[in-house]
Amino acid sequence: MTKGKGELTSHKPEPWSPTSGQAARWIALHLELHAPHTWFGPTWAFLGGVVSCGQAPLTAAGLVIVLVAWLVSEPFLGSLLALAADIAAMRQAGRADPLAPRRWSLPYVRPGTPGQRLLDYLARVEARFRHGWHIAGEAGEKWLFLAIATLLLSLIAGGPAALLAGVMVVAALGVTTLRPLSASVRVGLGAMHFFVSWLIGRVTLGALDYRVAAVGAGFALVWFAWTLRPPRAWLLALAELATAALLVLWHAPVAAVGILLLAAPLFALWPDGPTSQRGYLAHTQAFLMASLLLAAGGLAWSF
Repeated sequence: MTKGKGELTSHKPEPWSPTSGQAARWIALHLELHAPHTWFGPTWAFLGGVVSCGQAPLTAAGLVIVLVAWLVSEPFLGSLLALAADIAAMRQAGRADPLAPRRWSLPYVRPGTPGQRLLDYLARVEARFRHGWHIAGEAGEKWLFLAIATLLLSLIAGGPAALLAGVMVVAALGVTTLRPLSASVRVGLGAMHFFVSWLIGRVTLGALDYRVAAVGAGFALVWFAWTLRPPRAWLLALAELATAALLVLWHAPVAAVGILLLAAPLFALWPDGPTSQRGYLAHTQAFLMASLLLAAGGLAWSF
């Protein structure tokens, strides 16, 4: 600290100093932990997918694979979607002037020919990409690194899990181009994340089955209707009935009756308005969590 003109000034160390370790590192990771508003989300969907396999990871290697698959399905894919939504918001609010497309040419390709028109189109696409990347700034670099890390980590969980993670990465890339990103679209992306987490949990210990996928899609629709502001009663009822019908069709009638009974409190505790929805989600999530595990157990028992 130095003293001058009656003031005390603090000299902060520069962040890239050798003592901080930043001088020799290319990438610095910052971990943020957030408590979820509800427990009924991607992690619970992943657990349901694992339970639907009807077996437990009894070996150390199996447990590691399950934990890695969970890391991919919840924190990595969730962060990827959240960052993609942030980039979409940046592009929506961007004030930078569009970049002029560069003139591309090839030998023996004359102006006005189909080949030159194709080059002009590719140049415009490249200019739009550079413009979006310029607006995104650091967020674009973070997204790219996170996408690569997600895909590499998903390979440990197996080929099917890596394929599902790849689908989500492509979807997240598409999210960056959405303008505007409405609240319903954000909830829809959350439902897709919920569904993919269920599928990743399933393929971690078992084979992908269309019946398991259909039930997972039903619960993703339940999650979508339940978390909308305001929640949609008709859509929630339709999703619950459709999921129960699928369970009856696939020889799990006890699970079907159970999820219908557990759905009753969702309507009995219906929120009065948007301000009471957070309390509604907190008070009803346990019934949905129980119904998802009941359905997953019924699937495991019926196959």
